[in-house]
Amino acid sequence: MKQRIITVSISTFVFLFFLPQVKAQQTVPANIDSVAKDVKEMKAEMKAAKKLKLSGWIHAQFQVADQRGNETYAGGSNFNANVDKRFSVRRGRLKVIYDNKLSLYNIQIDISERGVQLREMFVKLTDPWLKSFYFTVGMFNRPFGYEISYSSNLRESPERARMSQTIFFNERDMGAWLTYQAPVTSAMHFLKLDAAIVSGTGITNVNNMGAAIFDPNKNTQNNTSGGNDFDFQKDFIGRISVEKESKSKKLTISGGLSYYDGGYRMGNKQVWTPAVLPGDVNGFEVDSSENNIGKIARRKHYGADLQLKIESPLGTTTLRGEYIFGQMPGLGYRTYSATPYSQPLTPVYFRDFDGAYFYFVQRIVKSKHQVVVKYDWYDPNKKLKGKEITGLNGTTSTDIRFDTWGFGYLYDWDENVKLSVYYDMVKNESTLISSTDKLKDFSKDIRDNIITMRVQYKF
Repeated sequence: MKQRIITVSISTFVFLFFLPQVKAQQTVPANIDSVAKDVKEMKAEMKAAKKLKLSGWIHAQFQVADQRGNETYAGGSNFNANVDKRFSVRRGRLKVIYDNKLSLYNIQIDISERGVQLREMFVKLTDPWLKSFYFTVGMFNRPFGYEISYSSNLRESPERARMSQTIFFNERDMGAWLTYQAPVTSAMHFLKLDAAIVSGTGITNVNNMGAAIFDPNKNTQNNTSGGNDFDFQKDFIGRISVEKESKSKKLTISGGLSYYDGGYRMGNKQVWTPAVLPGDVNGFEVDSSENNIGKIARRKHYGADLQLKIESPLGTTTLRGEYIFGQMPGLGYRTYSATPYSQPLTPVYFRDFDGAYFYFVQRIVKSKHQVVVKYDWYDPNKKLKGKEITGLNGTTSTDIRFDTWGFGYLYDWDENVKLSVYYDMVKNESTLISSTDKLKDFSKDIRDNIITMRVQYKF
């Protein structure tokens, strides 16, 4: 009897203990379905998150100029009249990319003490068959040369060369762009072809070139819609480039040839062209025909660039150079040989220009230290030399050639932060100033050297 009681008790205990477990097992399939659904949603969200890429960089800097009110290409804007030292956020970029393999969305904004400005916005489509053709439409870097599209968070000098800032101010334009480049697995991947149709007038009505004192309210007729595009003219840009790496991967060589064909509508009857004047004097002659209003002022540029990257026991050595020449129809104002960003109502000056830049960058062994030496020049009018620029015969300070030497030191603080000190030494050609010239005195080298101390944070 006692044994039976013990057996019943144990059986009762086991039944009561395992009863909840049995009930739980009966509901497991429903829980499994719920968990599986959550996991599926999480995987979908993670897959979408992997397509989204967020990046950005800040250039916080302090600059010291030779004198107050310096006009400069070394910082995005001129110094104010009574300022020779300034703090600024040169760039505060935030970039968002959503890459869905065959389609890509890109937007980039710039945030600084000057406000918020849209820098890029485009859609890029990849052909689904060969995966070799790419179509881009929107606002993007002009596919001309090398320095224009080389990111400011990678460039060793604080700013692009004076030539690049002038003839392609703000770097970007509105348009459509077709690219051919075979996949990485192809033997033809080293070759890249670009062709673009753009508005030709840039992306903003505020020209932030360093030496821009052009006043759109007085000298141009602004649009009320349609961005900067003020005429029927559209410009063509073409480029062919190659890049090859040695088997040892110690040498990388790349380069390209570029072509630009475009122009803008003239809003004034006066057209000034280079000419040899009486007395065998170089200058300009003017055509004041009423038929000139509405014609297109043609601009054509030709460019060649070359880059070398060499790995050696001394460290990584980078050599980079680019030469551009052609015709640039500009205006007659202080250093304004760029394409206007709104309809000009003043005379147009045709000039044959050329310019170049050369970089030497050396990383010290495999350390965090780099040094850079850069030389660039921009001659807006190759047919006029310094002493021929008198302020007479149509000549102005816009025709003056500038040469710039740059010396810099860069230190990689960590994977996000880079510190740099850079010195721009600028020299202008000396002119013969006439008493009737209302322009600044360039009979000697003006004081416009700049020291830039910068902290870059990149993520």
